[in-house]
Amino acid sequence: MACTRDICTYIYETRGRFPAHCDTIHAPGVWLQAHPVENDYYERFFRNGLTEDHQLHDQRWHTAAG
Repeated sequence: MACTRDICTYIYETRGRFPAHCDTIHAPGVWLQAHPVENDYYERFFRNGLTEDHQLHDQRWHTAAG
């Protein structure tokens, strides 16, 4: 985390923005999801927009072990 934070800070301080060379949301060739997706949104507006990992995220990560 510290390394990632340092790199992002360097880019921002050097280029005056982050990301430096593309729109904030649109980053072609970069697939990064830093938060869980909104399953309802993807199920409504996309065909096959969710992977099995997306679909099972809540079940795998947010349920009580038992």
